[in-house]
Amino acid sequence: MVKLHPVTIVILLLLAPALLTARTIRIVSLYDGSYSSDAWNRRHEAARAAAVTQLSEEGHDVSSALEQSISSDRIFERYLYHTNQGADIIITTNFVHRDGFLNYTKTPQGSRQYFITGAALGTPTNFSFSVYGNVFAATYLAGKACGMVTATNSVGIIALAGTRGGNAQVNAFAMGVKSVNPAAKVHLMVSATTANNSVVERYIGLDLVDRYNVDCMLAGATAPGSYVISTMRPNVSLIGLYEDFRYTYGENVLFSILYDWTSLYLQGIHGYINGTFPGRRQVWGPLGSTVVLSDFSTKVNPFVSRTLDETKRRIINGNECIFPWEAFKYLYAPSEIANTILVFSEDNTTSIRCLSQLQIQAMPAFVLTTSPFNTVPDGAPNAFVIINPRNWTAADVIVEQYPEYSNPGAILFIVLSVLGLLTSCGCIVFVTKYRFTPIIKATSPIFMFIILGGCVFMFCSVFMFYGAPTTASCHLRIWLFFIGYSLAMSALLVKNWRIWRIFSNDSLSIFAIKSSELLLYGVLPALVAMSVCLILWTALNPYRLVYDTYTPNLGDDHVNLRCVSQDVWSIILVLVLAGLLLLATVLISLLNRNLGYAIFRETRQVALSSYNTVIVAVGCLIITFAAPYTVWLEANVQAGAVTLIA
Repeated sequence: MVKLHPVTIVILLLLAPALLTARTIRIVSLYDGSYSSDAWNRRHEAARAAAVTQLSEEGHDVSSALEQSISSDRIFERYLYHTNQGADIIITTNFVHRDGFLNYTKTPQGSRQYFITGAALGTPTNFSFSVYGNVFAATYLAGKACGMVTATNSVGIIALAGTRGGNAQVNAFAMGVKSVNPAAKVHLMVSATTANNSVVERYIGLDLVDRYNVDCMLAGATAPGSYVISTMRPNVSLIGLYEDFRYTYGENVLFSILYDWTSLYLQGIHGYINGTFPGRRQVWGPLGSTVVLSDFSTKVNPFVSRTLDETKRRIINGNECIFPWEAFKYLYAPSEIANTILVFSEDNTTSIRCLSQLQIQAMPAFVLTTSPFNTVPDGAPNAFVIINPRNWTAADVIVEQYPEYSNPGAILFIVLSVLGLLTSCGCIVFVTKYRFTPIIKATSPIFMFIILGGCVFMFCSVFMFYGAPTTASCHLRIWLFFIGYSLAMSALLVKNWRIWRIFSNDSLSIFAIKSSELLLYGVLPALVAMSVCLILWTALNPYRLVYDTYTPNLGDDHVNLRCVSQDVWSIILVLVLAGLLLLATVLISLLNRNLGYAIFRETRQVALSSYNTVIVAVGCLIITFAAPYTVWLEANVQAGAVTLIA
């Protein structure tokens, strides 16, 4: 029998509860953008990391992972993947994933997958738990700050359309302004997009300052937008959201509204571990815990800071309750109201006291809807808020770059293409007029027409490389060029093949090869083969009009409009077929180089044409990969190659 030392027994007894309750947990966080460059995602990622650290200290074996830059059309597939990989809890907080999340929870796998979500996604199952913060109290304080520091009596707020509670935040800000400065005007600008949001916010902020004389604003959630406003309009006071912008962008950031979701994350994870997961519950953490204010700027005078501190204490203690909406019905569906807990403080009695005030308090209908993207029902607008005439979208501020017709390269290659078209058409007229003369007849006029027609197609494709691209113009580029190329090259091939076949015959037998046979068995198969390749390209790997924002040295308020196929197999397929046509034509012309009839010898001309095609193609590749990318370079290289080949 093994005897244990008394100290060992004591240690085992102390460790026993932890050993018995320790769990292996796999947590996955999914983000719509980069967590490192998006303040909202960064705060959630910080909360996940802090929660994982605490769980590890508690003795749990925690496996944690994250994915970023997941688009709304891919989120369903990522939910399914991580469920199948055994994820215990999936954290998903971006409202752009709402539709995918709701659809996934209707599936057998998703209906039993544990989720921690943001308020925008809701809690549709017993396995989903939603977290947010009482940001309305903080935006109320932000409004008070702006109301006290404004010199122009004109303050502003930038809101993001479509976010749950966004209207309530606007009204809380306006209530804060009016509580200390009834004469102040509150200007609202709405960003109706999440794409390029920092750029949109920059323009919105500058518009509020320059057009409406705003000198204090709640600048929204994007640090780059706040940075530009603070540097370009240094006399404007800003209040940041999600992260502390003051130490990054200067003392004109009065303070920032910060989030810490760690305690709420742990509430959900501990519930999962203990078998008491708070499914179908939405908890909005309190001011002073989940929602905190950063340090005040040196520009905030003592009276303002004391007023804000006192108001904050009153809200935390439950002596002042902020209800910037008429009732929960404007923020939640009826089925969600009973499961929503607004934690105004860590003290439940405070929460109950505020909720009882909500039931008896006759508040005006502060809900306002200024965007077709907003999911909150219509309500009477807050009379305090001046809704400015338009919602800002990326289309208002983003400069779309594409090769215009006024570009020097466009002018050059379009002029050359027009000259090529005129020359081709002139040659068609010339061949038609003199088609019965011996020298023209010897060149097979029918094939000359096909070759010249192919050149016309190729020259026409040049026009598709310039101007604002569309899906149609993207596809017309390849169809016009490659159909024209296959016509011209296949006609040149069969015409020269017939000459070789006739003059390489060593017997005395007389035979004829009709042009109709060459068309049927030579030109038509090449045309059909190229058409099939192009149909496969268009159907299975079509060109898409892409808004490229990732090109190096591209300004954040510019996007490149480009025609892009997802995979490269289609262009490889078409280029291989075009290369085979070129190779066959070169070989036939080499076989004809020693003909005794000079009238039929086209070896030198065909060889020069082939060399030209190869050199142009290689040159295009070198320039494309060696030179810094721009839409003008891409269009000019491709259009120039087409012009030279044609």
